[in-house]
Parts: sequence; C-alpha cells; structure tokens
Amino acid sequence: MNGVQAEKEEIDRVLDERVAGITWKEVEDALERIKKGKAPGVDELMEEMITASGEMLETIVKPVKGLNWGAAAIGNATWSGARLRDILLAAGLRDNQPGVTHVQFEGLDSDPANVSYGASISVEKAMDPCGDTILAYEMNGNPLLRDHGFPIRVVVPGIVGARNVKWLGWIIVSEEESCSHWQQNDYKGFCPSVDWDTVDFTKSPAIQELPVTSAICDPIDGSSVELHDGNLMVKGRPQIIVSEEESCSHWQQNDYKGFCPSVDWDTVDFTKSPAIQELPVTSAICDPIDGSSVELHDGNLMVKGYAWSGGGQKIVRVDVTADSGDTWHEAELVAQEGNTRPGRHWAWTLWCADIPVPAGSSQVLILLLVFVCENYVEVWAKAIDSSYNTQPESFRNIWNLRGVLSNAYHRVKVNIVQS
Repeated sequence: MNGVQAEKEEIDRVLDERVAGITWKEVEDALERIKKGKAPGVDELMEEMITASGEMLETIVKPVKGLNWGAAAIGNATWSGARLRDILLAAGLRDNQPGVTHVQFEGLDSDPANVSYGASISVEKAMDPCGDTILAYEMNGNPLLRDHGFPIRVVVPGIVGARNVKWLGWIIVSEEESCSHWQQNDYKGFCPSVDWDTVDFTKSPAIQELPVTSAICDPIDGSSVELHDGNLMVKGRPQIIVSEEESCSHWQQNDYKGFCPSVDWDTVDFTKSPAIQELPVTSAICDPIDGSSVELHDGNLMVKGYAWSGGGQKIVRVDVTADSGDTWHEAELVAQEGNTRPGRHWAWTLWCADIPVPAGSSQVLILLLVFVCENYVEVWAKAIDSSYNTQPESFRNIWNLRGVLSNAYHRVKVNIVQS
C-alpha cells in the first residue's frame, strides 16, 4: 500500500517540525536499537494485498468508485523486523490492559492538506504472540527502500494492505480505532443496494482480514493461446504513543471501509463503519489471460493462478470449472508455506489445474463484419480456506460503493483455437 509518497526532504521537515530536535543520526540510532535491543528481529514471508479488485464489479454489475486493479493488486515478499508486541511491551503496554482496544499508526508522509496517512488494527492482533505483526526495516534481505517505507513500516500479516503504514512516525495505543479517512471512509464493505447516494460509512466496519480468493495468471484474460494435445496450461524510528483512541487519520476514519450495497456517496457515513483490517478469502486466474486464444491438449486446458485468505487462514482447496459450475476440478496447490502454525499463513498459495473442456461447453461468437467464428470458454476459479470460507459466485450481492472486499469467483473467457 503506497499511501502518500514521502520524500527525504519531507521526512526531514517532519522530523524538524513535529519531533523537534530529532536528527537523521538519531533516527538511525533508534533503528539500530530496534534491531538489537529488546525486540529481537524476525523474518517472515508475507503476501500483501490492497483489497480485492473492483474491476469485475464495475464491468459485470454496476460502476464502483476505485481503481481497477484486476488480479494484480498483490505481491509476496520476505519482511524482516522487530515484533510490534515486543516494542509495545518495552514501552510499558501490558497484555489485556484496560482502556486499550486499538493500535493506531501514523506515517511521516502528508498530502497537500498536510494530513498524514493513518490506519489502525485491533490491540489483539498487535499483541498476539503468534500474530507476526512487525515493524519492518528490511525487505527480501535488503535494507528497506524509501519507496517501501524507509526507515520503518508496519507489516501486519493477514490484514488488508491499507493497514501496513509506511514511513512510520507514530504508534498510538487507544480505545478508539484510527479516525483517518482511510480507516473510516474507505475500504469497507456494504450491501449491494448501497450506492454513493445512500452510503453511510459509519454503518460498516473497516476491512481487516480479506476473504479467500484465487486468480488465473496465465493465460491472460482476452489473450489468444494455442492448445497442446487439446490441453490448456493455466497458472494462475517510531515514537510510541499510548492512547484510548485509534488513529484519527483520514485513511483510518474516512477510507477503506465496507458498506451496505444501498449506501452511496450522498448518504455514506464513515463513522458508522469500522476500518478494514482482515480481508476475505479470494483467488485469481493468472493464466490464461482473459480474452486470449488457447489450444487444448487432449481436450484439456491448463489453468494457473493464486489464492489467499485474510486472518492467516490456510488455503485448503481451489476448484476450477470450464462449464459454468456443472463440473468442478480440484487444482493442485503447487506452492504453499510449509510447517506453518494454524492462523499464521500469511503468504499466497499458487495453484494449477489441467481441466477438461467438455464438448459443447464453448460459446460460438460470430463476428459478421470480419467473417470470423470463434469458440469461447469461460473458466471460473474459487478458493476455500481452513475455516471453510469460500468465495461467493456473484459480485451482485457483495457490491459496495467503494469496490472493496470484492472476492467473487474469478472468471476469464478464452478463445479455443483448433489445433
């Protein structure tokens, strides 16, 4: 999650104006204390997902407000840092301390209105010995780059990427969640009937965990592919502030929240919905690409993609179909974290499925102007996690004005090329 970009000059200015007398040398010294002090460093492989894509909600159901990420708003990296729990304990916070329910994060970045990006998570997640929440200072074995949040960023496995605040400046322990726009008035889910004229963001909690999902990465949607033997291959330094309130930043309070589908921008009340934390289970087809042309191999199509679920839930199965769900085929989970304790599966699962394309399942598309006849097959994928959460079939009943939490079946349509 990028938030608001923070240049070195901006961080320098913030250190001068908001933390009087703090120098870069002191920042570096604080970073070293975090690395070598009471908070031992840890490494963890983690997937980060912004939210599920709103693209298909817009194209299949009705328009949403947000970016059309497609199946690409996701990434996997190894983060190294100090456990947030250890930092908070060293600062004097106790387990089950009365009056503390949220941990807010505020960045050193700021927008044109001089508002910093902010978000919050539950204190239970922050203090969970098995929650793996860290203050990261390395990414993939290298020092954190500025674009990735140098000198410190929050990494909260299993939680929507909007809570992974970069360029971390403040941690606030509070009874309230962040009041930022992104926590209160964005990244929330709503009833499909809610639109921007009726949305009330205060009525929906902010997204934290994400639902199980999967994606086909190869072939690409709309691409042309060639079958092989009738088959298709598918691949699918921080100042710590103890508080009773969550972050009041825009991003915590007025963004990244979910609402009823009937809520729109004329009626939305972000105070009525909690900021998104965990995301629902989801999946995506990465190969073949939607709209591509492919060739079957022995009547089969190879499909590949990824699946992931919020809250550290493990992906236990991915099902794929090429006949609108009449027959489902279980995919092979080809890459998944091993020897991981329950509730700590933070990375994506890669899968592939060599599925038969039943005769008569394709749709004939005749383009009269160019006299081309094409046979299209629509491939669906759905993921199931260890709590047996599964993706809904349609976006219609999970539509919301922000376009977040969109985890319906991923579908790609491909043209079957005769070998």
